[in-house]
Amino acid sequence: MYPFAKKNAGVRKFKTVAIAGCSQGGLSAFDIAWNRADKIDKVGVFSGSFWWRDKDGKAADYSDDKNRIMLNKLKASRKKPALKYWFYVGDKEEESDRDKDGIIDVVDDTKDLVDLIKSKNVCLPDDISFAEDANGKHDYQAWGKQLPAFLIWAFGK
Repeated sequence: MYPFAKKNAGVRKFKTVAIAGCSQGGLSAFDIAWNRADKIDKVGVFSGSFWWRDKDGKAADYSDDKNRIMLNKLKASRKKPALKYWFYVGDKEEESDRDKDGIIDVVDDTKDLVDLIKSKNVCLPDDISFAEDANGKHDYQAWGKQLPAFLIWAFGK
């Protein structure tokens, strides 16, 4: 889509290119941005599925540290993509709490990813935005409420 938009917009170079997605689309947007930071400079993730794993979470030998695919990909990555990151999660998206700490998994998984990005020093602290809505659910209505904030963050007023 990038070459098509560039060609049809009659623009040599975009000032900024952002990609965003919700749920598994957010996971995908993050993965695409991480792998194509030469074309994309901002990524928005609405309720990203960072729980995505290679083993059932109820398996006796399941481990957050070993089985969450995207987090392991980042841990192993030597890339330092020049990206800016925007994350949104809602506290009422689910009831799952693998580690029984009182924080639902979508929040825990996203915070773990943010902490990992920070630990890798791939961007300045101000290049990561994290929004959490105490009443946010895993649906388009909740994501739609956050979309204006993302668009302003990504492209300005």
